[in-house]
Amino acid sequence: MTLWKDTVAFLSGCSPVERPLEGKPGYLELDIGVWRVIIAKESLFRLPGTRFFQDVMGVSPLFHRACKDLYSISPPMFLFTICANLWYAMERTLSLYFSSRLLFHVSRAAFILYYWLTLID
Repeated sequence: MTLWKDTVAFLSGCSPVERPLEGKPGYLELDIGVWRVIIAKESLFRLPGTRFFQDVMGVSPLFHRACKDLYSISPPMFLFTICANLWYAMERTLSLYFSSRLLFHVSRAAFILYYWLTLID
């Protein structure tokens, strides 16, 4: 149950209203904004990746605190580190894109040159 509450609290910044479903004691009803979600309290079925998600939700406050601490120590260095990591993540993709565009234009120019040379003969 805490997975849903943590998810909603993380994404929307508010906690959902929960109450037991009338007539069905094994279910719980959540009011999340305009949606009404009904969840089984106990089930033999486990969703894949829920343990990973719970780990991420548990670590995210610590990660947020660490980022705030690093920013308070040196704001320019923190921003430089973020920009450098973003550039490192995008560098290979941009290189592949521009290489492919360059090869396309070179092949097109070679085809046009070959076409003109065959017209002259």
